Amino acid sequence: MEHITRVARIIDLPRGNAMLVGVGGSGKQSLARLASYICNYEVFQISVSSTYGVTEFKENLLSLYRRVREWHG
Repeated sequence: MEHITRVARIIDLPRGNAMLVGVGGSGKQSLARLASYICNYEVFQISVSSTYGVTEFKENLLSLYRRVREWHG
C-alpha cells in the first residue's frame, strides 16, 4: 500500500515521473497501472518487437499526441 500511494503522489505532481526498478515479476507494471487508475490517468504502452523502428516510434508518438489533443479538447 505504501508503494502505491508513493507512486500515485509522484505521478500526480506536475511533470511527475518515476522509474520503477525491480526484478521481473515484482509488480512494477501493476503498481504503475494501479497508481495511474487512482489518479484518473490513461495508460499508453508501446509494444516493442524485433521489427520496431523509428517509423513505428513516430507513429506511436503521433497516436499519443492525438489522444492527448482529444482529451484536452
